[in-house]
Amino acid sequence: LQFWNRMILHKVDKNNVVISIFPLMQGKDVPSEILERMITEEALNVKEDTVIRLKRIGEKETSIEVVTRLNLGQVTEKDVKEILKQLLTKATGAAFYFNNLLKGVELNDKDSKIIAENLMLQVKERKKGRKKKDVVKAFIKENNALRKVSEKFSFFEPMLYAIVENK
Repeated sequence: LQFWNRMILHKVDKNNVVISIFPLMQGKDVPSEILERMITEEALNVKEDTVIRLKRIGEKETSIEVVTRLNLGQVTEKDVKEILKQLLTKATGAAFYFNNLLKGVELNDKDSKIIAENLMLQVKERKKGRKKKDVVKAFIKENNALRKVSEKFSFFEPMLYAIVENK
């Protein structure tokens, strides 16, 4: 199940940006090639509106607030779970992306916890037959801060392997 939305960016002031996300409605500004592929919210009696506020707190710190109003109409429980999983995956991916921009010395406790949770999630959801060690190795390679720590301290990567293997 996928919904089609339009986003509007509002620059409130130099420290605040608001993004409004609202559904495209059938027959209102929708190109015909999209209209043919889309499931319209009217067809399912579903409505989703989202507002995201990005607020600059400091030079390298931004607060993100997300508010979603969702009226599910005729959507099944299975569809709801899938939609929520997709939304949470996007949020996790965004947090990981921004944490990856930080260098190891810039990480605080909260950032470190997010990285650790993301690593454990990737280990838990690894493809069948893939070794935990391979997931950790790929994760370190992807993560800027962990890669730098691993290059500086030779014990770091084996230590993470042991932690993940719970040894």
